[in-house]
Amino acid sequence: MLMLIDGDVIAYRCGFAGEKTKYDYYDAEDIEATVTTEAGGVGYHLRDDATPVHTADNANDGKAWIKMQEEDGIDCSTLVRIPRKIIEPVENVLHSVKVVMAAIEERMGPGEVHVYFSCPTPDNWRTTIYPEYKAMRLSNTCRTARGTSSVTHTLRPTI
Repeated sequence: MLMLIDGDVIAYRCGFAGEKTKYDYYDAEDIEATVTTEAGGVGYHLRDDATPVHTADNANDGKAWIKMQEEDGIDCSTLVRIPRKIIEPVENVLHSVKVVMAAIEERMGPGEVHVYFSCPTPDNWRTTIYPEYKAMRLSNTCRTARGTSSVTHTLRPTI
């Protein structure tokens, strides 16, 4: 059996799976300065001895923790939530690719595999044959996971 696989889906799925966001809650007294980032967001300079009051694995857990604190009568109005990216080693992301590819082969059975990726140049089927494809997608709303380029580099020899 010949399997044609959309490599972009695997690259993005595994690449983003290697990125986690933790949410640290600091007391406002631990913040030395608030700055505006290049992207227009807010950044913080923390005191050297600052330690988070709480760390949540995701935004919803953080909100639930705040709610529990307030229900217990604890004032959380001075807490500042600061997101922190955790990037797994690229080896972990590549392991995820191997697991996904093995699952595809297990489900489909053994056969010849061809993995395809989007053409990075503007001269491709999206613009020449079907220009409406993803035409409404705003360029600034998409980002690439940090592990994606390693995934595409690793899978390309299978093409």
